[in-house]
Amino acid sequence: MQVPQALEFVGSYILPETRLGEMSTVIAEISGAWYDAERKELLTVIDRRDQSALITMQVSVEPEVRLTPVRAVRVERALAQRTLDLEGLAPAGQGHLFISSEGEVGNPEAPSPGIFEYTREGQFVRSLPLPSAYVGLRSNLGFEGLSAAPDGTRLFAAAESSLRQDGEPATQQLGALTRILSLDPTGRTRPREYAYRTETVPTLTPGLEAKGDNGVPEVLALGPADLLVLERAYVEERGNGGRSANAVRVFHVHLDSTAEVSGRWSLAGASPLTTLRKTLVLDLGSITSKLPPRLANLENFEAMSFGPTLADGRRTLLLLSDNNCSDTQVTALVVLAFRTPTPRH
Repeated sequence: MQVPQALEFVGSYILPETRLGEMSTVIAEISGAWYDAERKELLTVIDRRDQSALITMQVSVEPEVRLTPVRAVRVERALAQRTLDLEGLAPAGQGHLFISSEGEVGNPEAPSPGIFEYTREGQFVRSLPLPSAYVGLRSNLGFEGLSAAPDGTRLFAAAESSLRQDGEPATQQLGALTRILSLDPTGRTRPREYAYRTETVPTLTPGLEAKGDNGVPEVLALGPADLLVLERAYVEERGNGGRSANAVRVFHVHLDSTAEVSGRWSLAGASPLTTLRKTLVLDLGSITSKLPPRLANLENFEAMSFGPTLADGRRTLLLLSDNNCSDTQVTALVVLAFRTPTPRH
């Protein structure tokens, strides 16, 4: 697929509080999504550790944007003694799904980190083997992004922030040095890893003290070596009159061999270290005037997926937010449209 160009705002929708299924699952904390074009349904995962679930939704993009949850399936534990913190979702073979869990390394009572294969009924199938360096995943900063190449030959995963041995999380002076992992789902070829540097934590008001973070909550495959990378930052100013806001940006990267770090235990102190070149595709802050007032400061957008095709032939890109089960946040859908360029002959 060509890199989306000239993304245009289609519409947005804020999901009201919804409970679904026999377990009365709360539809909140949406963190990963994949649109099944064949079945015309949007599959999502929620990262509530007490209600790990796969949610099926109907998504309408015209004449108005709307989300309708229709089914909730509990996702069983990958390890009997550990819960899950579901973050990413991608298609697997035989109608199965790959799901990533953020988790925590080394804590037997914390959610299990990793990438797992499940049936659509939430039944565990297998764990995917990972390079040894990923024992350095930080708590709650693990595998957030997950996507499969359109031909199914590669599975891509991104750690939200740096591994412990690679460096520190993002600051207002320096972005986090993290990794994008490319796996062969069959296991026939070795994993490949690429160094990726996030943007710095944004500054809202110059000179005013603030705290915040920036990381990679999602990736979306365009092909076997091209990805869209979602970066989401949150900044909170300190003191009276301080404000808080989110920054949401989408970049395109090509998995260039010059940024490959496959098999390396640590990236700290490596000089020179080449990171993936990034091209800005979308800064969601540039369209806030088109969003409803409730989304003026954006939201905690963590899920990204292609969506239904519009009647005029344009493709859609879907962004969904995780409301953190907070009374002050919402589950929002933003729909953008783009046209795939016609190849020249």
